[in-house]
Amino acid sequence: MLLYHYASNQSLLSILESRVVRLSDFSLSNDLLEGKWVHTVFRTYCERKNVASGDLEKLLRSLDGVLKISGVTGFCLSEEKDLLSQWRGYADDGAGVSIGFDSDYLESWSDGIKDKVFGFRLRKIEYGLSSQEELIQPVMDEILQLVADGALSYPTILSGDADRAKWIETWNLLFMKFLNFLQYLYSFKNPVFSEEREWRLVCIIPRGHTENVPGMLEQAEYCVRNGKIVPFVPIRFLEDRPFPIKELVIGPRNPTPTQIIYGMLRRFGFNDVAVHKSSASYR
Repeated sequence: MLLYHYASNQSLLSILESRVVRLSDFSLSNDLLEGKWVHTVFRTYCERKNVASGDLEKLLRSLDGVLKISGVTGFCLSEEKDLLSQWRGYADDGAGVSIGFDSDYLESWSDGIKDKVFGFRLRKIEYGLSSQEELIQPVMDEILQLVADGALSYPTILSGDADRAKWIETWNLLFMKFLNFLQYLYSFKNPVFSEEREWRLVCIIPRGHTENVPGMLEQAEYCVRNGKIVPFVPIRFLEDRPFPIKELVIGPRNPTPTQIIYGMLRRFGFNDVAVHKSSASYR
């Protein structure tokens, strides 16, 4: 199976020249809904389990606090190679390309990289609310049990040492359970986006607990995008394997002749890439 990354011509040229893809920080993307849907799933599950509103708000604040210290970067792909909404949103308004990557290569890529600072994985985006709830159910049930055990009942000044120690133990367990949601933060999306059939290469960059403690951000690379300084993780193609790019679709508003595209691909050693023109009607 091929998975397609929609990009500008400049991004394509950068990938071909450097043989590197960039996993960029999702929290600094132009999509204001990025990373927000998991809260909806979390809230819906708690409401269905009749969690008290006060406890629910505490849980959501706690979840936000944990997620805030764990930045997530990614590289977005789609099963659809010629989708109008993707051309408009991610490929220079149709003037770019969609790049077809071999999914088997992407699946094994992380395991083939030696001495990497950051690990990454290919994840399929889940759109169905019922299936999303099914995925989070085991950890949610553990979280709600910890709430029942007093994880949100903070000790008072009259509490004894044993009570405080018990609360600290329970709270630490709750914190660790929240970390499980990092895998869902950018792999759950609203069902209205299901036509995108999206996959992502995802990498977590741990952040510090305070603003002046960068965590592992100091080991990331940086670029400027839409006026913002954005951290990213560069992932280089494996030298001992064929290149992962197998197909290229020229956008519906991309005026570059197919002959030029073939010449550029071969100039950078990509000799076995099929090139097609988009069939989308977009002017």
